[in-house]
Amino acid sequence: MTETRKKYQAAYRIKHRDQMNAYKRKYYLKHIQKERERRKKYRLSHLEIVKEKNKKWAKENPERMRGLIKAWSKKNTKKIREYRKKGYMLHRERLLEKSRKWRKENREKINEIKRKYYQTPNGRIKTQKQNAKHKQLGFVPLNKWSPGLEGHHIDTERVIYIPKKLHKSIWHSVLQNKNMDKINIEAQKFLMEQNAKEAAK
Repeated sequence: MTETRKKYQAAYRIKHRDQMNAYKRKYYLKHIQKERERRKKYRLSHLEIVKEKNKKWAKENPERMRGLIKAWSKKNTKKIREYRKKGYMLHRERLLEKSRKWRKENREKINEIKRKYYQTPNGRIKTQKQNAKHKQLGFVPLNKWSPGLEGHHIDTERVIYIPKKLHKSIWHSVLQNKNMDKINIEAQKFLMEQNAKEAAK
């Protein structure tokens, strides 16, 4: 192909870009299944080339890439949630250990983040909500506190001091009545064991 011919075609494409795109779109929608199969076949037989092209495009168009990711995420929230849940359940222990380790190593950083957050308008609202929640609950302890224990409300009034690890092991809410039967069984077991030890002394 001569240089003149190349220049003419490039100029023609620029001049008639909208018409050409409209024609391509129309053709694609008319032969959508056929086109999807063709593109899939091409992708599978040219994996490396496609990967490189996609990487290059993403690098050159970061704003558009972010927009596409955002749109896809919005469209597939259920799928993402299921995928994350599955991944979390598969690697739960490792993730919890990683989280515990990070919290231990970054205690000062966490306290600083919390301090800054509680000074923001949202932080102040959260503090008010927490205070209001605790005002709804009474505090009648059924056993004595000792280091390593923290108070667990078995109902809106009575509290059993149980090991912190046990208290955090089952997510629960006394006001929403979520998982209270599970955590209360464990708390009562601990209380009975503690009472038996004290009686044996």
